[in-house]
Amino acid sequence: MPTLALVAAASFSCSKENITCNGEDNIPDNKEVIVFSEPQTEIGAISAGTKTTLDGVNINWENAEYISLFNEGGDRAWTYELTAGAGTQSATFTAQGEPQTGFTYAIYPQTSNAPVGATISTNLESEQTYSKNGFPTLYPMGAKTDDGKSYVFENLATILRLPLKGVGTIASITIESVGGEPLAGAAIVDFSGENPVMSAADGASTSVTLNCSGSYPSLNESEPVYFNFVLFPGSYSRGFRFEIKESNGNSTTVTTADAAIELIAGTFKNFDAPLTIDTPQGWNIYGTITGGDGTWIELQGGHGTYFCSNVIASENNNEFNIRYAEDDNQIFGIGYGEQTTDVPELVPYSAYQGQDGTLRIAPSETGYDIYFIEDTKKVIITETGTAAFSVIGNINGTLFNTDFPMYLENGWLVAKGIEFTGDAFKIRTTGSWEYYEIGAVNCTVGNVAYAWNYTGSANMTVTGAESGKKYDIYLDMKKHDPGNTADNMTVWVMPEGQIPGQAAE
Repeated sequence: MPTLALVAAASFSCSKENITCNGEDNIPDNKEVIVFSEPQTEIGAISAGTKTTLDGVNINWENAEYISLFNEGGDRAWTYELTAGAGTQSATFTAQGEPQTGFTYAIYPQTSNAPVGATISTNLESEQTYSKNGFPTLYPMGAKTDDGKSYVFENLATILRLPLKGVGTIASITIESVGGEPLAGAAIVDFSGENPVMSAADGASTSVTLNCSGSYPSLNESEPVYFNFVLFPGSYSRGFRFEIKESNGNSTTVTTADAAIELIAGTFKNFDAPLTIDTPQGWNIYGTITGGDGTWIELQGGHGTYFCSNVIASENNNEFNIRYAEDDNQIFGIGYGEQTTDVPELVPYSAYQGQDGTLRIAPSETGYDIYFIEDTKKVIITETGTAAFSVIGNINGTLFNTDFPMYLENGWLVAKGIEFTGDAFKIRTTGSWEYYEIGAVNCTVGNVAYAWNYTGSANMTVTGAESGKKYDIYLDMKKHDPGNTADNMTVWVMPEGQIPGQAAE
């Protein structure tokens, strides 16, 4: 990849020089010089709205830019204002009034801090604002001089460029150093060596947030959109974690490989390939479970009950909620408030639209199976391999003392190979009478039957079952009467190997 060398005009100007791209750290030799005109009148006002832009590969000055000059042991830094050259790489800066003479060092952006020897404190913002093809904040530079008049500026920070592809609009991106190294905030610039060097000071931040809400840049699936961060140079021992928030409330967290990443002052650092942001469609679990930092896990199902198998929960990755995403990337979130029991077998919390409700499950190496009932917005969690739903009754030679599990198959919950030794049975959850029972209906073999949640003694009965033959019992948790507030659902007793018809759909 080619090196980006920025070439600017000659004297009486300041050039923002020495930015390279693609992570290369070779700085061009043709460093630009800044020469200041004679002092005229003092300038006291400082514009809070100054910034620097990145125009393609050219780094340009803007109106109302300021720099500061100072000496070792001086009482303060002296501010100079841009007076010509806005919109170009070279600009003239002028001091007004009668400043001190013989300045040794220069810094951008301006500061009023007093130097300590050859160092001066500054700040690299940890709350940065998205700028299309530009810097999200003031890009720090430093310069030294031998004659008190001509300065060669060095870039002190790194531009990290994150390319994103996909769909949706971006509200913010937060980058965090996994190893805990500071990324921005309070800083010190040391001019004592051959070149000025910026490093973190006490109180620096290990994260930087890029606010995109002013423009909500849209992603596309063909070309990457670049998001630039201005960060401290240095070695980041375990890489970075990015939390990407979209305007619809969706959040995706991605961590780089657990390996050191070097950021070199005066360079662009590009990632090799764009990160794709893609919200899964339909019902999904979203959270930190199964080792993820903002993981989407698709729920399998389709007949009113959705299922996810072998969810792993660790001490730091045990939270989730359930979300539904439409094709237009709009998200309907199911929130339940905070649930902290070790194994919440049944979570009958009222659902609401939003994305803040959190379920927490106890850390477990065994893993969990999670069932979600669409109409009633209930969640059932069991250890992996332990069916949430089961059939119990006068079946398979037992007398209401043995559970025969129902498993999700082709979207249905089904218990197969059931032989009736009486006419009564019931469906229940988690092998317990305490939570959720389905009964109080007569089922005719091969026909649809409408049941409901019942916690009393009313069982289901079966008509038309023949002794010695086996049957498959199917359950559809989708409400057969959507207007009914009761937990009504549909049951079939089918001859073995037959699938229910579509009459109840």
